[in-house]
Amino acid sequence: MVEPIVVNLRYLAQEVSMPEEQVQSAVELFDAGLPVPFLARYRKDITRIADEERLRLIESTLKAARSLCERKMTILKTIDSQGKLTPELDTRIREARTVKRLEDLYLPFKAKRTTLAAGARTKGLEPLALDILNAAVAPDKLDERAAEFISVDKKVGSVADALLGAGYIIAEMFAEKAELFQVARENLHTHGILVTSKITGTKKEGGEVSAEGRAKREKVAADDSENGSAADLQTSSEEQKEEVKSEEEEVNEESVKSEDAEPDDNETAAETETATDTETPADEIQEITQAFQKFQEAQAEKGTPAVISQNTLKKKKKDETRKKLQEAKQRQQEHFEKQFSDYFSFSTRIRGIPAHQILAFNRAEQAKIIRVKIETDEEKTLLAVKSTCVPNEHVYEDFLTNCLKDALHRLVLPALEREIRSEMTTYGETQAVVSFGKNLRQLLLQPPVHRKRILAIDPGFKNGCKTVAIDEFGNLLAFETIFLVGNAERKARAAEKIAAMVRNYSIDLIAVGNGTGSRETAEAVAAMIEKEFADAPLSYTIVNEAGASVYSVSPAAKEEFPQYDPLLRGAVSIGRRLQDPLNELVKIDPASLGVGMYQHDIKSKHLKEKLTDVVGSCVNYVGVDVNTATPAVLTYIAGLNQLTARKIYEYRREHGPFRSREDLKSVSGFGTAAYTYSAGFLKIPDAVNPFDATRIHPESYELAAQILGKLGFTADDLRSPDKVQAITERIAAGRFGEVSMSLAAELGAGLQTVRDILDELRCPGRDPRDTLPPPVFRKNVMNIDDLTPDMEVTGTVQNIVNFGAFFDIGLHESGFVHISQMSVSFVRDAHELVSIGETVKLWVVTIDNDRKRVTCTMLPPGTEKMKYRESLHESRGERPERPPKERYEKRENAAPPADRPQRLERPVPPRSEQDRFKVRHDARRNDRKNDSPNPNREPRVFTAAAVKEAAKPISEKQKQGKEPLRSFSDLAQLLGRSGSGDSTGDKK
Repeated sequence: MVEPIVVNLRYLAQEVSMPEEQVQSAVELFDAGLPVPFLARYRKDITRIADEERLRLIESTLKAARSLCERKMTILKTIDSQGKLTPELDTRIREARTVKRLEDLYLPFKAKRTTLAAGARTKGLEPLALDILNAAVAPDKLDERAAEFISVDKKVGSVADALLGAGYIIAEMFAEKAELFQVARENLHTHGILVTSKITGTKKEGGEVSAEGRAKREKVAADDSENGSAADLQTSSEEQKEEVKSEEEEVNEESVKSEDAEPDDNETAAETETATDTETPADEIQEITQAFQKFQEAQAEKGTPAVISQNTLKKKKKDETRKKLQEAKQRQQEHFEKQFSDYFSFSTRIRGIPAHQILAFNRAEQAKIIRVKIETDEEKTLLAVKSTCVPNEHVYEDFLTNCLKDALHRLVLPALEREIRSEMTTYGETQAVVSFGKNLRQLLLQPPVHRKRILAIDPGFKNGCKTVAIDEFGNLLAFETIFLVGNAERKARAAEKIAAMVRNYSIDLIAVGNGTGSRETAEAVAAMIEKEFADAPLSYTIVNEAGASVYSVSPAAKEEFPQYDPLLRGAVSIGRRLQDPLNELVKIDPASLGVGMYQHDIKSKHLKEKLTDVVGSCVNYVGVDVNTATPAVLTYIAGLNQLTARKIYEYRREHGPFRSREDLKSVSGFGTAAYTYSAGFLKIPDAVNPFDATRIHPESYELAAQILGKLGFTADDLRSPDKVQAITERIAAGRFGEVSMSLAAELGAGLQTVRDILDELRCPGRDPRDTLPPPVFRKNVMNIDDLTPDMEVTGTVQNIVNFGAFFDIGLHESGFVHISQMSVSFVRDAHELVSIGETVKLWVVTIDNDRKRVTCTMLPPGTEKMKYRESLHESRGERPERPPKERYEKRENAAPPADRPQRLERPVPPRSEQDRFKVRHDARRNDRKNDSPNPNREPRVFTAAAVKEAAKPISEKQKQGKEPLRSFSDLAQLLGRSGSGDSTGDKK
């Protein structure tokens, strides 16, 4: 019977770098079914963890640890059923800390597919392999021993065949050693090199390279060399990829339809005639051809239209379909080759590969543009692992070494390469998901534009621009379809329609989607504002419309606007996401919002779980008005699901708005647990109880009333802005921290709970997003031709990736800022300095009109960072290269060269507006330093170990062997190598 395995909380606490007591309390609450947002907000006094991310880290780590325990139990039971479980193996499996180590231990006991070693075992060669491995046969008798296994029936025809099969068995035994795998893995991680190479041609069925394909690839390669580097194309062009894919699908459908069509009588007759023609003599064919040509000439003179058979039309259609498909594939191939041209001949060490490069390798390999391989020096690897398999001075050392070499080349290294590629992919996907989560959180928490009427325009060429007017609450007022492409008269009519809608519906802002045609639309809107509303406060802004088309065909959109077409629904979504981004964007699949990196290459389950957690965290962080929230938003509230969210929505429509949080208990299926977990996040602005409009939990209402009483106020005072201001001043006068501690001690409540209540009483019902800067509103438009180097522009962050950020600078093209151009200090993560929706000042660096790319910097021209580097290099001059032996040799007490000037001190740049990012970065870094122990504390005192006492002299009986020796010290004295306590002793 296998003993059960439990999770070791000590190891779990070490992995998440938190105290064991905190981890244990969090695990107990997780097991009780409490959701993470509820724990992070209302159970801080128990867990002492206020960060939701840390709680989710504990939750995911706990899940992985329990999964590892389950795997251990499965392996132990499997090995035990085979009768091969030993106490030593049981202990090693239980102590395994990683999945890799566990699988290495389980490898010898796995059921294997047919291998060379398995075939050799069926031939009865395993005893010979064991004899060689254990040196049970003398070298001069090995051939005789191998000859005993020769068998015609088993297809062992010679001694060489027997030894070859024994070598296969030994190689597999070596490959199943966990120690060998571990050493080879470490060696490959240390010395392995990832190498990529371009695939130069496609092979046909006969194995020959297509000349046409070779010519096309050579042309693409030449184009790539002319166009230059495409390093900044590491973010995927998903729109082009999806466009090509949709075109291929369309072409395939046409092809299938044409191929599935049944031939008509004319086609059958034509085939019959063709078959007959093959038997017709050449003279008759020539006569018929000449007669037919004369007939065609006569028909042409008469003007009679030529007759084309159905067979000819279908063949022509098939050819056109095939040509379209080939052109679509060719465009996709050229796009991929330009995108990944930097990896046609590339090599790097395995350690330290950036996540975006890993995903780029994978995508290019999947598109069959490049080959990816991990290379290492097999001879060095062989020397590193030899001691784990081949004993020193073994009689068959050469034979076993060859077996080990075969095991490495054929079994171990390929398996490790697959393992490392899988680990790299997992790492890349994890980093991409983390980056996506940060971007999504910033996107959802963009500040809303309250109490504004919006005119939303969804740009388009062929079908026109869908224009809708929505009121302050997102309700549709009117809609129009305007055409901004065409002659001047058509454009003028479109501008008149826009101006009329602005006047008729008292529009405050115009929202233009950033899709196809957005630049032309923005130009028309800017011209209209300048002409018609020059003195009015009317302005426009560009809104990211990613995901609007996904929402427009979703069930939620059909339920809201069943009578309108999807294009109109998309325009409404563009306007609403300007009014309240969180309320609108939660209706859309997060993966379609376009703020990630290679999100279409990531495992959908992993991505969906992470993004769902992020959306839920944002919704619970802000809270929702239960009387206006849609079912899509209510679904993300802690403790609710789709069913309970739908029931709350239906109850509100049937009985009217909720007047208090207690009314939620009247909703069918809304139990005690759901009420406990969700009530604090559901706000009712005009409730009977003023606390219902805040994020104070109903279980703390009594405590909140006592706190207000201690401050000299009542709950009804929260309805008056003047009273709220007085409460804020009262708390500020006594200092927030001191007031919190005194009230917690006096009322016997948790300190964190008292802090949250006081924080909420200062601004009851506030929206945490209101403190963020609003979107950028414009009145004019800019073209890429208007840009010049060093030109100052205003940019809004659209997307953040590992190596930089993309900004909306008022063009159809995004401006890109590399991470090295964000601050004068080193920046590890771009999220430390910028966030989605943030507005910053930028300076143009380069403009590439051919590829429509604009590179910018957040550092003004002539920044001190550049001057410092230039002056440093100028003062040092050309540094002489060190001799090879001294290059990496550490020299102690070596004086600096006489010709080298003293290192310059790094100048501090002036505090200017553009350096606010550096200030914020340094402040965060100082905050982290302040969390560490006090640097001015007393130094640690280490006490030296006590000096060992002198050894006790041995007695005469011990010298004579009549008494046993007590220790190695006695033995040393007996041999005369060490004196006794008085430094005397016999020496022999």
